[in-house]
Formats: sequence, C-alpha cells, structure tokens
Amino acid sequence: MPETKKKLTRDEIKVYVDEWAGLASRIERAEKARTKAMSPVIERHAEELAAVTGEHDTKLENLRAQAAAIEGQVIPWLTEKKTPVRIAGEKGEAVLTIGTRYGARSVTVADFLEAAKGEKKEAAYGCLKVMVEKAEKMLGKDKFDKIAPKAAAVVKTAVLARL
Repeated sequence: MPETKKKLTRDEIKVYVDEWAGLASRIERAEKARTKAMSPVIERHAEELAAVTGEHDTKLENLRAQAAAIEGQVIPWLTEKKTPVRIAGEKGEAVLTIGTRYGARSVTVADFLEAAKGEKKEAAYGCLKVMVEKAEKMLGKDKFDKIAPKAAAVVKTAVLARL
C-alpha cells in the first residue's frame, strides 16, 4: 500500500493498478460472502445480523481503506497529465480521458442586433424573447457561433478499472 505521496513512475502505476484490481476483486468476493452469510440470518432475527455484519464489515473496511490509499496515489498522478493515459497491469488499468464540456451560450443584445442587421425586425425581436435557440435558427449556426461561441471546459476523467 502506498505510504507517502511522491512522484510516481509508469511502472509504479502499473504495480499499483494491479494491487488495486486485486483488492477490488477481494472486496467483491468478501461482499458476496457477507451477503450469502447474511441471508438466513436476516430471515431469523435482526440481533443475529449485527454479529455477522460486524465480522465482515471490519474486513471490508480494511480492504476499502487499502484500495482508497492506492486511488489517492494514482488518481492525482493521472489528473496531472496533459494527454490521455492508459496504463494496464495484469489485473487492472489506470485510465485518464480528456474531453471538452460545452456550457450554455449567451449573447449580448447589442451583438445579436449587430449580427441581425438586414434581417426582419420582428424576427430579431422574437429571438430576444426566446433566446439562443431561435437566434441561432434565424442567423444560422455559423453566423451565430461568431457572436456567441460555446463556452468550453476541459474535462479530465481518471479511473481505475479491473480488467
């Protein structure tokens, strides 16, 4: 399990990914064993349930803490990268995808009216009431994009996954 935050190498990430995937598998098996053990107890009595869940919860908490410690090392390393990354170990992989998220567009009245010169006044004023959708339809996408570009933000998604 990682002990301190340090600059990680790709080889270290590969080792951590495999360790994380192994822990994720153990967590899944432990949860299934817990559920199987609980089924007859649930039917009988709630007091008996507490003893069973306590036994399994301690193990699960330990496994989850170990997995979280690895994620705490690998996810920050991934999100520092400027290009997409995929590092696969034998049991798991660390993946960073980078995409663009577009925000809502807005345009000032002055910019819209300037772009709408020569168009029908009634149509232009109708656009101001309805906002972006009608304005884009009236001016056309290219003309509207010039006065109201979409706000874009880079979106990074970093995940660990079992193979």
